[in-house]
Amino acid sequence: MVPAFAGGPGFLGAGNGRYFYMLYYENNGMFRWFSVIGAGTGMFLYKKTLSAALVNLVSGAVNKLIALIGKILWKLSAPIRFLWRKMKVLAGRCARRAAREARIRRRQIKYRLTAWEKVIKMRLCKRREKRQSKRQNKEQAAKKLSGKKLRRGEAES
Repeated sequence: MVPAFAGGPGFLGAGNGRYFYMLYYENNGMFRWFSVIGAGTGMFLYKKTLSAALVNLVSGAVNKLIALIGKILWKLSAPIRFLWRKMKVLAGRCARRAAREARIRRRQIKYRLTAWEKVIKMRLCKRREKRQSKRQNKEQAAKKLSGKKLRRGEAES
């Protein structure tokens, strides 16, 4: 037995087969064409007259039902949408604040690094100056010593 809501060509074939079997069985083996022609004529008249109006009526009712369900869901989701908007605003504010603080920190770090760089350069320059002054002192001391030796040598000779 094929279920009533099976659908598809199998359902239609089985339904038509059962319909013709019932006609044949109920009429004692006689197939009454007037019932088949009557059913076909009824289907044709339904298609030409009531079909469009009934389809429009049913589809309109379904569309209005869907619109009503949509409105109800829209009203029920209002608190969630409200919270979502507030969270987006808050997240935007937090992002802007974080960006501003990052810019400030970047400037502070750059300032500190620049200051440290200057300090390091000054210390290196002081070391270089100390080395140069020590070298000059040694050179001067060497010149003095060599000058004294020369003077002594000149005096001796």
